[in-house]
Amino acid sequence: MTTHQQDDKDKAMMRTGSFVRALSMACVLATLPAALVAQGTGGCTKVGYVVGKAILEQTPGYTAAYAALQKEIDGFKAQVEKLNSRLDSAAAALSQNSVMLSNTAKQAETKKIQAMKDSVDATTNDLQQKASQRRDDLLKPYEDRVQAVLDGLRAGGNFCYIFDVSAPGNAILSADKSLDLTQKAIDQLKASKSGF
Repeated sequence: MTTHQQDDKDKAMMRTGSFVRALSMACVLATLPAALVAQGTGGCTKVGYVVGKAILEQTPGYTAAYAALQKEIDGFKAQVEKLNSRLDSAAAALSQNSVMLSNTAKQAETKKIQAMKDSVDATTNDLQQKASQRRDDLLKPYEDRVQAVLDGLRAGGNFCYIFDVSAPGNAILSADKSLDLTQKAIDQLKASKSGF
């Protein structure tokens, strides 16, 4: 069997595995509303879905907040790249000059480079934490607002669950378009522009 044939076989198996997982999820979802009603969940009988990415993109103010976050993250990335470039240059200089250095001098330079690497790692971790905090500061208010709208749609529409079909790893292969609540969520968010 050629490598190309093996790749095709592997891809087919992956598609089959994804389909089987999705089919299993669909079977569970198909029986879920009846089971939930039987358990007394308040009578919810429907499952809905949204395209979460589309909702966020249409939420007033979100795009500007996201752009501001990306600008800050780009600045953080530039800092890390600059530090890594310095580290790479120092390591290359040591490698190039190592033949001319005594063992003691090599060890001293190696320690300097290791200290430099530790500093770069610490700075990188610090910047990742800052980026995460800035993400929460800038985007979480919009995400919380969207969540509140979705919670209202779910309760008001008597939905048991609302799935985000744009989320990575969702197992939905097909859905009834009449259950798509994306536009309703966008309309409610646009109608209530107060708070931002």
